[in-house]
Amino acid sequence: MDDSDVQAARNLRAIWDEKRLEMHITQKEAAAALGITQSAFGQYLRGRVKIGMAFLMRVSRFLGVSPSEIRPEFQMPYVPSDNLDYETKQVLLGFSRLTNEQKKIILRALNSD
Repeated sequence: MDDSDVQAARNLRAIWDEKRLEMHITQKEAAAALGITQSAFGQYLRGRVKIGMAFLMRVSRFLGVSPSEIRPEFQMPYVPSDNLDYETKQVLLGFSRLTNEQKKIILRALNSD
């Protein structure tokens, strides 16, 4: 894992520590809602597992934060997926399969206008 992965885990942990109190939810309950085990969720929180795009989108939606609050290199607006049409979902799915470097290049190009 690189420095951005470590920082993403720290950001997730800080957000989780705040949100779990607001939401009155345990790590086990959150993990179940995210479709993973409590152990797996703990590994994300401790930075033992890299936060990929699919998990980033699920956890940010669940916690009600922008994905960029967890991974600042993904500066894109938070849009609940139930408001997206099929084509937009397909674009986001394709984006999620890119490497971090490819994503950064695309985001820089989009933000350069």
